Amino acid sequence: MALIAVETNEAVATVTLNRPKALNAINRELFQELRQALHSLDGDKAIRVIVLTGAGKAFCAGADIAELSAMNGPSAFEQNFLRDWADCFLSVRTPIIAAVNGYAVGLWARSLSIGDFCRLTQESSSVEV
Repeated sequence: MALIAVETNEAVATVTLNRPKALNAINRELFQELRQALHSLDGDKAIRVIVLTGAGKAFCAGADIAELSAMNGPSAFEQNFLRDWADCFLSVRTPIIAAVNGYAVGLWARSLSIGDFCRLTQESSSVEV
């Protein structure tokens, strides 16, 4: 199963985090797919805007705690996880709209400030830093 779903409708690309059972928590595999999707769409001159959302009841629960528990702070930095995360978004020139459905927690909550626009799409949406 793909962890990222991409749909295009004319000049709009919708990128959906697709780990609903894990509340779309970010693990390395999802991150790699997301980075590849964003950079591919950024290189497509027909795409004028990217909408980023999550499948299921959460936008994103943050980092995958099960995966992070195997790392300590220094090993996460050695693997450049945090730098790669920021670079992924900062290097994309196409505007990104975060359509927040449900919770956006931790790393994602902070990342919303990197995006070009954030829209809470449900009354129950919540951003927790």
